[in-house]
Amino acid sequence: MIDPEAMITMSVVARSAAKRAPDRICNRFEGRNTTFGEFDRRVDQVAHALDAQGAKNVFYLGKNCDHVFEIYVGATRAGGLFAPLNWRLAAQEITQILLRYPPDILFVGPEFHDVAEKVLAALPPTVAVAMEGGHADWPAYETWRDAQPATPADDRSAPLDPALALFTSGTTGVPKAALISHRALLQQRLETLPQKLIYDHWDDDEIGLIAMPLAHIGGIGFWNI
Repeated sequence: MIDPEAMITMSVVARSAAKRAPDRICNRFEGRNTTFGEFDRRVDQVAHALDAQGAKNVFYLGKNCDHVFEIYVGATRAGGLFAPLNWRLAAQEITQILLRYPPDILFVGPEFHDVAEKVLAALPPTVAVAMEGGHADWPAYETWRDAQPATPADDRSAPLDPALALFTSGTTGVPKAALISHRALLQQRLETLPQKLIYDHWDDDEIGLIAMPLAHIGGIGFWNI
């Protein structure tokens, strides 16, 4: 059984699931299956890679993808935060955000190479990684990740550290970053357990579909349920 009180960071959630059910499917995306054990090892690789580059502010521009969750948890395990961008924004709007909140590294989905190139041209030199490859100058995500060992990485996150930066819509100005801590993401589980809400009780054979975009808490926040 999972002890919700012990789930104090996103890294702990991933590590605990890998120990409890290493061979069960964690993520399934377009024919690509990842077990909880594989997922946690990849999170370690991401954490090592980010450490090697000194990257703490980890941004993503792209549509929903299973690999994004490896980056999200890997960033927090390395003591950083993850910031998914709204891919519906124009290049100029994304540039305004990143000039205020500079990324150390930007992961880019295959549909947004052209947009990211325009954005990066306006920023200080920034590392970019192509999620599904296909870019002449950026490393493919799996190549970048798999260059690192899958040895356990130290969890450098703490419950009150920011895990996510989600951006407001910007209806009254430039979008602002809302920082969300590990505790804020995970505490609701403890608060609602006495009510025995259906979405707080999952059997091992149940499956959840993430349909909301990952720049929205309804998308990226689903994983920590």
